[in-house]
Amino acid sequence: MKKIILIALATILSVNMLAQKKISFNADVAYLFGLQERTDYGNFSRSDFDMSGASLHLSALYKISDSFSAGAGIGLDRYDHPGYNTLPIFLKANYSPLKSCRELYLFSDLGRCIGTSDFIKGTMLDAGFGYKINLKNNWRINFKLGYNVNWAEGNNKTIIPNDVDFQYVSFDEIDHTRHSLLIGLGIEF
Repeated sequence: MKKIILIALATILSVNMLAQKKISFNADVAYLFGLQERTDYGNFSRSDFDMSGASLHLSALYKISDSFSAGAGIGLDRYDHPGYNTLPIFLKANYSPLKSCRELYLFSDLGRCIGTSDFIKGTMLDAGFGYKINLKNNWRINFKLGYNVNWAEGNNKTIIPNDVDFQYVSFDEIDHTRHSLLIGLGIEF
């Protein structure tokens, strides 16, 4: 009976917060323009490979004040050349520094990437600025420009000798850091 009461109370509070427009949901897609990949076995840049990537992030934000929102999210990130996937679970913060232009905001996402057979574990950070265009009924389109860093942790199952050609190293086995520019588009409701 206590569980039913707690679930009912949580539902009522959730609906009440949504009615006050304190919670918003975001779905963002981004192109990750790879700049550099760094590892203990070598470093390379965009001139070496056509590094690219894409991300899909879903998040919920709670409006703490007119200028600050915070929340959490989950995503799917794909990095190419070399190719690997990450599954980040992250904390998110948005800050609108200008009272005269609340549409312009700074953002930061910081989280951990879950490691599975298909995803490399590690840490991720997105930071930058965005601009919202208001549509009908509290729907908004978000444009983002920022910086993405992914610190991937290899599973280190094998020891890779130093004389191995770097192009043939398996990226799920070594630690590496990818730096990318983030260009994104999203919807908020």
